[in-house]
Amino acid sequence: GGSVETARSSSDLIRYCHRPTGSSPSYAPRGRSSSARSPRHRLKAEAARFDRLGGAMDDYPIRSISADELPAFEEVLALAFHVSGIDEHLKDDQLIAEPDRWFVATDDGRMVGTAGACTTRLTVPGPRSLQAPGVTAVSVLPSHRRRGINTRLMGALLDQASERGEPLAYLWASESSIYG
Repeated sequence: GGSVETARSSSDLIRYCHRPTGSSPSYAPRGRSSSARSPRHRLKAEAARFDRLGGAMDDYPIRSISADELPAFEEVLALAFHVSGIDEHLKDDQLIAEPDRWFVATDDGRMVGTAGACTTRLTVPGPRSLQAPGVTAVSVLPSHRRRGINTRLMGALLDQASERGEPLAYLWASESSIYG
């Protein structure tokens, strides 16, 4: 198998891609590769980058919801994904929702982003399973995208998982409508 390395420039990338099989690249990668960093480290780095660019992430507080806020949560999710008829989804989510694990970002008290997790068990290599949050309902309204809101929502989910001793979180990403 090959290894993933970072090119310093486009000419380095061209040299790397067109080198004879089995030869080493003609440059040494700088520092640690991004793949060696933890997801939490990458989230913090992204937040720092956003702050340097003049973003005001504190303008969008992140908090967990209460059970009676689930319909408003679903409405934001439906708007973000351009779907209608939240009643069907609301009934399903009422069965699995753990409000303390469902987070929103707000703008002047109005929900503008969502992310949730459901406590599950995930089978891992060997004869065992681990408790792990299954990430779901991740959305940001189109009017509030590119402001670091999703980064902060995911950070809240991962922080909570860490506090609960859950070593990993997972997301099964799919768009069921494309499968017919």
